[in-house]
Amino acid sequence: MDIQNETYRLLAQKLLTNFDNRKFVNWAVMLLENGYETENIKILAGLDKSPSQEIEKYFEMSLKDLKFMGEKSANELIEIYAEHIINDVLIGAMNPSLGLSKMLDIVIATDYNSKYLQFFQLDEDIDYLGLDNNDKKERYIKKEFELFIESEKLQIDDETKRKAICNVCGMISLPTLKTKYKLRRPFKYQTWVCGQCRSDKIEHYSSLTGKSRIIEIIKNHTQQRV
Repeated sequence: MDIQNETYRLLAQKLLTNFDNRKFVNWAVMLLENGYETENIKILAGLDKSPSQEIEKYFEMSLKDLKFMGEKSANELIEIYAEHIINDVLIGAMNPSLGLSKMLDIVIATDYNSKYLQFFQLDEDIDYLGLDNNDKKERYIKKEFELFIESEKLQIDDETKRKAICNVCGMISLPTLKTKYKLRRPFKYQTWVCGQCRSDKIEHYSSLTGKSRIIEIIKNHTQQRV
């Protein structure tokens, strides 16, 4: 067991909403099971029904026993935790829906950081699409996790994430708003169109299909340059 990474993940969870201090107790039990034993760790392992302040006190004392140096910033801790969640989902060690729930906590904790914003958009997409079939829903979520890894590898920037791919001209561009008219109310409305040919047959990067297609094109171009 890698104590350092396990502890970093725990400290990251503490930065998120609704943290349960009993996770410190579980951490102590895990240490004991792996042969790490000090008086403070033993006490902490038995504090599951104790007040939060007492649990935190013995957690801090246990960290000192282990000579643990918590030199990571809040952002670094959350990044470590996010990588852990994503990896667990991709290898099948965590249910994709549970992984998405945890990533949404990270979205909130990072004040909707653009790096993790696609998981917030994914949650909205699932509601919009009404994915009642659980297997289909889980596959849909897992695909988004795979695309997150691809986008990180390709270092896709925020501007690209605002773009869309056109089903008519095939260009990837920043979409623009176009005013359209119809014979019933509302008579006038606006819709997003391709920034090149002005077609409304576009797929935004924020959608699963749009993201998949844009990432695939960028990946192919990157490989051709190598």
